[in-house]
Amino acid sequence: MPRQRAERAPFCGETLAQWSNFRMVCKGANLSTSGMLVVSPARLSPGQMLQLVFSLPDLHEWVSADAVLVREALAQQEHGWGLEFRQLPSRT
Repeated sequence: MPRQRAERAPFCGETLAQWSNFRMVCKGANLSTSGMLVVSPARLSPGQMLQLVFSLPDLHEWVSADAVLVREALAQQEHGWGLEFRQLPSRT
């Protein structure tokens, strides 16, 4: 049975991505209840675990979530990371 995809919404906010000893500000592209797409100049491999921090529009609160990179795409010298949340995001 094919996996159902969560409804996606455009998201144009900054997202702080952290992994290992690295930290990088990325651009959000879309967001759903199960994950998000971010754009970054860095290349990562599928399976990479990340910690994310981002702000939802109009809430003025920060959300943090653990995620795993499930796919990567290259577009005009930037990488799109398809991220799947590993926990429900929590507000910080």
